[in-house]
Amino acid sequence: MHFAAMRGSNEVGMFLLKLGAEPYARNKKGIVAYELSSREEVHAVFAVCVICNRAPTTISCNHCVVIRYCDVECQKKDWIPHKKVCDLFKKRVPGGGLLAGHSTIGSGAISIVTS
Repeated sequence: MHFAAMRGSNEVGMFLLKLGAEPYARNKKGIVAYELSSREEVHAVFAVCVICNRAPTTISCNHCVVIRYCDVECQKKDWIPHKKVCDLFKKRVPGGGLLAGHSTIGSGAISIVTS
């Protein structure tokens, strides 16, 4: 997925998603595939709803701003599993790596940001 996103290959990205590829798998730097795409049309193919794999995604987690959802219902369905990895995404700095001494998420409430 990461290579297809970097190369701007929409067709390969859609093919991999249909085969069951994980759209939010992280590379060694903690970056997910859609963050590697520089063109908006490529970004839209890889930034799919983590629950149903539909696009467009209009909602992202307010804490980590990485995981995306098509609607509030999908976001609610994913909150418990997402809560386990949300802080890992939030600790990242641009370009990869982690922030030193970054605190964990305190509330655990579902927050919504529309884009």
